[in-house]
Amino acid sequence: MSKFLAPLELTLAIIKPDICRNPYSLQLIREIMLERNFYFVGTKITQLNKFSLIDLLHLCQVALWAQYEAPDSIRAKFGLTDTRNATHGSDSPDTARREIAFFFPEFSMEDFYKYHEEAFRNNETIFDPERWVHRIRDAKAQKI
Repeated sequence: MSKFLAPLELTLAIIKPDICRNPYSLQLIREIMLERNFYFVGTKITQLNKFSLIDLLHLCQVALWAQYEAPDSIRAKFGLTDTRNATHGSDSPDTARREIAFFFPEFSMEDFYKYHEEAFRNNETIFDPERWVHRIRDAKAQKI
C-alpha cells in the first residue's frame, strides 16, 4: 500500500438471482461495472441456505431507497421495487470487510493491499472474461 495515496477501496457487489436468470441483464450489469472502472478481484456463484441467508441479512445494511437517491445506479435501472432490487453493494468499508469475509473467506484483504494493490492501481491487470475477474499481468505475482 502506498504511503502517500489512499488505499483502493474494496467492496462486495452481489447480483441477485432474478438478474442472474436473465443473461441479457446480467451481461449488461457486468458491462456497466467494467465501464465504470470497477475491478473484479473475485467472482463466485453461490446458493445460500436458510441459515446463511439469515446471517447475510444481518450483515447487509443497504439503504432501501437507493434507487430513488441515485436514479442512474444499477440498482435503480434493474430493480423492480425498493425491496426487489437487482444488486447489493457494501455501504461502508467496515461492512465490506465483513461481507467479503462472509463470501470469500479464502481472500485476505491484508494480502491484497500488501502484494496486489499497486498492480491494480497502476492498471497492470488483464480481464479474464471466462472467469469474470481481473488478473495481474505478471503471473509470478498472482496469488488472488
